[in-house]
Amino acid sequence: MLQALAEHREREHSGRNPLALLPDEVQALPFWREVVSGKLRDRLGLPFWQLVKPKKNDRCLYINCGPSFLTDPWVEWGALFWGLDLDGTMVRAVRARAPRLNSKLFKDMQEGAPHDLDRYSDGQFDCVIAAGFSFFLPQVYDEQVLTAIRRVLKPEGHLLWEAVNPASPWFEDWSIGQMYLGLEVVTAPALTGWQSLLSEIGPVRSRKGGELFELFDVARL
Repeated sequence: MLQALAEHREREHSGRNPLALLPDEVQALPFWREVVSGKLRDRLGLPFWQLVKPKKNDRCLYINCGPSFLTDPWVEWGALFWGLDLDGTMVRAVRARAPRLNSKLFKDMQEGAPHDLDRYSDGQFDCVIAAGFSFFLPQVYDEQVLTAIRRVLKPEGHLLWEAVNPASPWFEDWSIGQMYLGLEVVTAPALTGWQSLLSEIGPVRSRKGGELFELFDVARL
């Protein structure tokens, strides 16, 4: 499953059109028609900073980060950035460009799986962002990731966790398309189920989402 997700990430970042992998009958589904039209781009989820904006000198770890340091306003926030991604090509590209953008804020980006946090110290981060993977991996794996995050997150630090909402009217069409893109949605509990699971880390301070994805802000106890 991690290998499939890594291959998906590479396709996603390569600029190749993933819709070319979908048969015509899938592209004809309402969700994918809206994707092709561009109407859903800003409606499915929301940028993590609309829920919690990193503060100056916050030490932030972004799991499954992609090109975030190059595209999101990290320089404006003045927050220190560590990244982790399965796509080695993207990791190398960001590591080559990010220090030229701001060598003080960009601390590191590594190729690795979401649970692979042994390289980081206990309580190292004020904020951990974890997005774009929880629904493609079994719950037992997500629990392993959460255990690893709890160790590296400071007490009262922010965990921003992205989940998919199975009650969304877009969920079924989106899930069908993911299978043709080489992925299977294997973890999709109701949002109340996520809230219960995440509460093992600490209280859920707030949550906010779009038409398909939901972000949870969890305080680490």
